Amino acid sequence: MAGVAAGEVYAKAVEEKVAEAKQLAGHVRELCQSLGIAHIRFLERIAHGTGQAIVQIADEEDVALIVMGSRGIGKLRRAFLGSVSDYVLHHAHRPVTIVPPPEDED
Repeated sequence: MAGVAAGEVYAKAVEEKVAEAKQLAGHVRELCQSLGIAHIRFLERIAHGTGQAIVQIADEEDVALIVMGSRGIGKLRRAFLGSVSDYVLHHAHRPVTIVPPPEDED
């Protein structure tokens, strides 16, 4: 019984995250259109490793450049937790641009 409940909780969590991602994609699509960027595609994948999924999709789509952000989590934390941008930078066989987070304006 507990396994069924856990599966349902997991399925609901995935469903919620997919809905959030679709909402974000809609917002980004509108923003791009307002800036005159006409050609934009969003690809959906559910994967265990974000970095691996990005590299795989970049290979499948034969992209010319991967552009991604960095959260700026720091060297020590990144050493223990890993970093998606670090993984992509070292495993993608194409150019990668990592955009740092904005500096605090305090």
